Amino acid sequence: MHRLLNDPGDAASKRAYRQRWRVATVMSVAKRRWGEALSARTDLTQRSQALLRGVVYNVSRLVLLGIAT
Repeated sequence: MHRLLNDPGDAASKRAYRQRWRVATVMSVAKRRWGEALSARTDLTQRSQALLRGVVYNVSRLVLLGIAT
């Protein structure tokens, strides 16, 4: 990232990189709640399982915020 964002750098890439803390927070919460390891064995099913964890995280946030029941 240092090489990519080194001066002069792309403004859009710099803005995106500044949001990294949000991704790190979400990943930390997901790992704490549902474990760090994936139980799937193949790449395709691991990808599917990771996407499903993302969906579960989003739904749990919606329920917590009272948007979905």
